[in-house]
Amino acid sequence: MVLKRENMIKIVVIGKSGRIHCIADALHRSPQEKELYAISELRNPGLIQLCKRVDARSISTANIAPLVQIVKEINPQFVVIGPEEPLAR
Repeated sequence: MVLKRENMIKIVVIGKSGRIHCIADALHRSPQEKELYAISELRNPGLIQLCKRVDARSISTANIAPLVQIVKEINPQFVVIGPEEPLAR
C-alpha cells in the first residue's frame, strides 16, 4: 500500500556506520511514501544518495543537544538511532 503525498512520513536515521547505511537502504527501498533524512558525523556518500537531506555537521552522537535540535527541525514521525551511545543517555 502506497500512501498519498499528504500522508508521507518523515524518517530520520542517525549514525555513520555501515549499519545505518543498510537501514537507510532498506527504508529507501520500501514502497511506502517517505522522506528520508540522515544525521551523520561523516559525509557518507551512500547516505547522500539515499536521503533527501544529510546533515553532516561537526556533531557527535555523544553530544545529544545538537542531535535533538536537528531532529526537532525535521519533525519526523520515526527516528532510527544507529549507535548505542545516544540510547544509553
